[in-house]
Amino acid sequence: MSELKLEKPTFTFERQIEEVGPYKFVAHTNVQSVRAFVENFHWTHKGPEFHTVILTAYTVGGLGFFEQLNEPVCVISFRTTLGGYRGRDVDGVWDIGKLVTAPHPAINPEDLLAWGLFHIKNQNAAILLKAWVDSTHGQTGKIYQLCGWKYNGQARKVKDGVLLGEDGKPPVFKPAHTTTGTYDTRVPDKLNMPDSDIATDKVHVSYHWDEGKYLYYLPLNEAGEKKAVELGYVHKPYPEV
Repeated sequence: MSELKLEKPTFTFERQIEEVGPYKFVAHTNVQSVRAFVENFHWTHKGPEFHTVILTAYTVGGLGFFEQLNEPVCVISFRTTLGGYRGRDVDGVWDIGKLVTAPHPAINPEDLLAWGLFHIKNQNAAILLKAWVDSTHGQTGKIYQLCGWKYNGQARKVKDGVLLGEDGKPPVFKPAHTTTGTYDTRVPDKLNMPDSDIATDKVHVSYHWDEGKYLYYLPLNEAGEKKAVELGYVHKPYPEV
């Protein structure tokens, strides 16, 4: 089977909607429709990227002809081009960018993920999926284990942001993208300079290192299996949950 070549920066993905229990599951590419939810509930407070396929679970309100979708209760976004964290663009390889649930969901995120994977695979939209799980924040990737994804291992530690230390207070973590977006740099030496927007006599900025992210992946077809081998992925036992 030949590898799928996605057009950049746009691609084709047919919208899907289906009633699953008390929810409506929707697969779509409308980033703006879920941006506020993701920014509100994801720990980075950063919305999903463009060139993205979104899986969304909604509760449904109204009756009959006037039925309407309420606020999301779960959102899973796929970056259809990588180009950012730990990787160059690889055609047909999608990366989970955000997985977000409301604070008190009755939904199991793995149900939405499994539903979305069926439609992604059915449309031949991707050959291989991957997900980085942030162990620094106590995550182990249980959802991917429940959905039968393969585990490649734990990546080396990297600088994922900065710590703002102030006399007499615990240091505050700022993600790299937030620091760069706010101060145009993420380099502590520059942030500690007297002319920096953040510099004071009491504040000291230092690098923060993550604990090494877990990498899960899921080939969707024979081409995906070959691509995983080409990328050097292996199949290891899951980390303890």
